[in-house]
Amino acid sequence: MFKRLLGLLLLVFAFGTSDASADVWSTNAVPAKLASGLSQVGLNSNATWTSCRQRTDSDAVVSKVLNDGWKHYVYVVCIDDVLNIQKDFAYDSRRLKQRMKTIGDQVRRLSGKHPNATFVVSMKGRLPVGGWDYYDANGLRATIVYQAYETRADVRESYQKMWQDAASALRDIGSDTLAFNLMNEPEYHNRGRKALSEWKTNTVGIIDAIRSVSPDRVIIVEGIFKSLVGRKLAPNKLVAKLPRTGIVYAFHYYEPDKFTHKRDSGGTTFTNGIAREVTKDMRSVVRFSKSKSLPVVVSEFGVWGPYISGGALKSGVSATDRAAYAKTVYDATVPSGIGITWWALGDDNTPYQRLRFSKKDKSQPRLVRDDLLFQALGLN
Repeated sequence: MFKRLLGLLLLVFAFGTSDASADVWSTNAVPAKLASGLSQVGLNSNATWTSCRQRTDSDAVVSKVLNDGWKHYVYVVCIDDVLNIQKDFAYDSRRLKQRMKTIGDQVRRLSGKHPNATFVVSMKGRLPVGGWDYYDANGLRATIVYQAYETRADVRESYQKMWQDAASALRDIGSDTLAFNLMNEPEYHNRGRKALSEWKTNTVGIIDAIRSVSPDRVIIVEGIFKSLVGRKLAPNKLVAKLPRTGIVYAFHYYEPDKFTHKRDSGGTTFTNGIAREVTKDMRSVVRFSKSKSLPVVVSEFGVWGPYISGGALKSGVSATDRAAYAKTVYDATVPSGIGITWWALGDDNTPYQRLRFSKKDKSQPRLVRDDLLFQALGLN
């Protein structure tokens, strides 16, 4: 009788102390290593997106990132010259395969040196309709490629083919090591009431094209309205549960914009009011994950780092304020099994120190840790 009671108590204790969020990943067919990486803190790289460059960050740079404790690393890939905006969106399979070879070769090399590292390939349009300073009636930029994708069946077919070819080029890389993010910041904000249903139909089509080549590949999906939490739509209005397994649902977060993208000198203070807003928005993401029993990540968030010149803050917010923001996001997400991904290495948001200021080239001459930010994110 005592042994039976002890067994029941141990069983209750085990269930009571287990992290239920871990089950969300496993029950949705996400391999354990990949789930561990994606559900923690990772870093986006814009090396293959800025100016539509094809080169990745060097092996030495990515190795440093991984050694610094980032658990997943995301290649954000420009597709303006793959679905060529200069040639009526003609699909350039040669360019796509070149890009995937460059990325794939690096992942293969680094996986041997960093066996626990996980990686993501994320496709993203670049040039906006009307230029970088133009925002449409919804207050968003619309990208040239995505607008064509939404309105032209032939471009959607090419997008599926692009991902099918990418899946083929990378299919030897294990599903526990590499995931695909189908579309960074989908739009659909000009599609009216049919936006979410169109997103769902189109997204399932891409998933099935990938799975025809790579059946076990885990796929990350972002939703309509650029999947932006804290703006107009709640998480369950940005994405819909898809009739497929092995899917991770992703959101972006940059609120409040006047804090996260402080361009002028003087900085902005991280107030209790901002902290409450951030916590509220992140809790809505956690609720979505728990209510739908789905694995979720915040696949982009970040704050412009401080650039100091002559002892004065010329751009961004202070290191202290940025770290406070990051810790607020971290505390509201990662302990609940929601992974977060910082934007971005090579941008004004870099999690490393901004040692120089340049509007043309935002990368830094070397990677010097922002220790306060790293501590806030629980990194080594």
